[in-house]
Amino acid sequence: MRIDLQLHSIYSDGYLTPAQLAHFIKKEKIKVASLTDHNTLAGQIEFQKACRKERIKVVPGLELYVRVGSRKINILWYNYQVDSPELYKLLLETQKRRRQIMRQKLERLKKIGFHLNVEKILSHYPEYVPVNKVADEFFAVPYNRRKIKQDLGIKQ
Repeated sequence: MRIDLQLHSIYSDGYLTPAQLAHFIKKEKIKVASLTDHNTLAGQIEFQKACRKERIKVVPGLELYVRVGSRKINILWYNYQVDSPELYKLLLETQKRRRQIMRQKLERLKKIGFHLNVEKILSHYPEYVPVNKVADEFFAVPYNRRKIKQDLGIKQ
């Protein structure tokens, strides 16, 4: 039996909607799956409905960022209490911290001359702010790509 217990959707750093993801894993013959988006439960209901339709067993999952002493680690958490107010409060706090860190990094890039609209970029991600998608938006601006090449003294 094929199982995949770490999947990510557009609600974190994946590129497929939860329904598209369910359809994709069905084609891959996955029988049990878990959507473990980073610090958000936004896609869980859609994923569960789509998996039910595809006859895939779902294990509720979440990838949570935590700090242990001075180290940051990711924990995969399964079978949590889906409707827990404490969990939603915890996730909201982690999302706010991540958004603030991302805002600071984007403002720093803007200060050193890159072209970007910090508010517009952050507005695309109401919960989890994914580095890969922010980078996609950053590199989509031709000026930013030229500046990087120029600053590094490279042609490609």
